[in-house]
Amino acid sequence: ERISRIPLSLRNALVFDRARDLGIGNSILPLLVAMEEGERLPRFPLESGALPTSRGTDRLAGKLREQLKTDSQAATPILQLRAFLETNPDRLAKLENGTLKLASGPSFPFTDAEFTSGLYYIFDAEEKESALSIALYAVEPLSLEWLEENFPDQIEFDLESKVDLKRRKEIKWERERWGALILQEWKKESTLDLSSLLPDHEVFDAYLKELAPEASETREFWNELLERVKRYESNGKSVEADFIARMQKELVILLGEVELKDALTTMNAIGDVDWIALNRELPRTIDLPRRKGVKVTYVSGKNPFVESRMQDFFGLKDGPKLLSGSLPITLHLLAPNYRAVQVTEDLMRFWAVHYPELRTPLMRRYPRHQWPEDPRQLIKDDADDSRRK
Repeated sequence: ERISRIPLSLRNALVFDRARDLGIGNSILPLLVAMEEGERLPRFPLESGALPTSRGTDRLAGKLREQLKTDSQAATPILQLRAFLETNPDRLAKLENGTLKLASGPSFPFTDAEFTSGLYYIFDAEEKESALSIALYAVEPLSLEWLEENFPDQIEFDLESKVDLKRRKEIKWERERWGALILQEWKKESTLDLSSLLPDHEVFDAYLKELAPEASETREFWNELLERVKRYESNGKSVEADFIARMQKELVILLGEVELKDALTTMNAIGDVDWIALNRELPRTIDLPRRKGVKVTYVSGKNPFVESRMQDFFGLKDGPKLLSGSLPITLHLLAPNYRAVQVTEDLMRFWAVHYPELRTPLMRRYPRHQWPEDPRQLIKDDADDSRRK
């Protein structure tokens, strides 16, 4: 209610109300009236005698003094700046390295040579060229020390830490903030103890990504290797409990000496696992009657799966299985255009029940390919098989 009785815009009314509490209400009125009337202010309006007077401004300021019935002491720039900053903290800005950053968030390129790096309170500014740049018309420079001394409650501190796995460093930042502005920043780096982090597979995967962000196939190889080893272990095979962690640590050592892709290949010689048995029971690829080296994809929480054309499975009575026949492979049967036709773990039932229904429409759509009545019998190559590997 007190603010609503002040005949100024909300921002300026808040400034006046605070200035009145500070005992400088009358003294600050000419500046507020000039801002209210849209007059062009001097570059540094708080300097003694900087604010030009006009009949219109003086007349309006006088009316407001009478209406608001406020007494006032002489205003100093510091008291006036307090009134503005306490009520409009978002008008603080920082100029650094050719960029003007506002406490409210936005940043602008700024190359006006009349301004030096530092902190400013902005009285009047104008965004230009679709907010891609800004012009400052009226400001008040201030020091960080003054800000810290007079506004300790407005200043906040935050901490941020980041792990740089590629450099094996932990980086910590402590920042002094005013809104979106970073007033000061302190950075500290320390050597990271990878041995304590590596058993965490997510951290280790992030480590691989930072080492070689382009090596998606390498990371896929590693994650599938982990999945194969875990499945091998859960099936009662003899793998030491800390085997994966030891593999990770060994890989970190290797990565200091060889390329990432070569290091993962070298891993096959590490540890106590029976690699021959692992590759036999949970292979990376399998052979189908009409296609060799089909990739087996291992995903956590799901059965391994393969994707290949339906014709590649002709000649199989049942689907391939892993772990000595105890783990069925999910089969993604594709049409000749490599789009999915069927997904199944029971190839025998698919041949008997679903294939006869699909055979006729497939023959119409792909007449150049063979669609035998009995797909369990191996057929001769299709005309286009010379292009397949």
